[in-house]
Amino acid sequence: MTEASIELVETVAFYDKRQTGLGVAFIAEFEKCMRLIQQYPDSGRHFGTHFRRVLTNRFPYAVIYVEREEEFLVVAIAHTSRRPGYWKDRGTGS
Repeated sequence: MTEASIELVETVAFYDKRQTGLGVAFIAEFEKCMRLIQQYPDSGRHFGTHFRRVLTNRFPYAVIYVEREEEFLVVAIAHTSRRPGYWKDRGTGS
């Protein structure tokens, strides 16, 4: 499991504990972001040197990804105001 996958699972669990169904709502927002990235990989705003990000609409999270030739790698599901930049050493290798 990647670090971003673990973050997704932990975030869904957090929201499910707060309110039934809220975790499912977060998954829907995440999937919406993923569809946008898949259809328009360049649509994410540049974020640092190597990264792009797409913000979720309903939750204070960003999907951080790196473009790699014909694909992309999600490196973090990051809260927008906690621990900024903790993920910056991910996904920059070859």
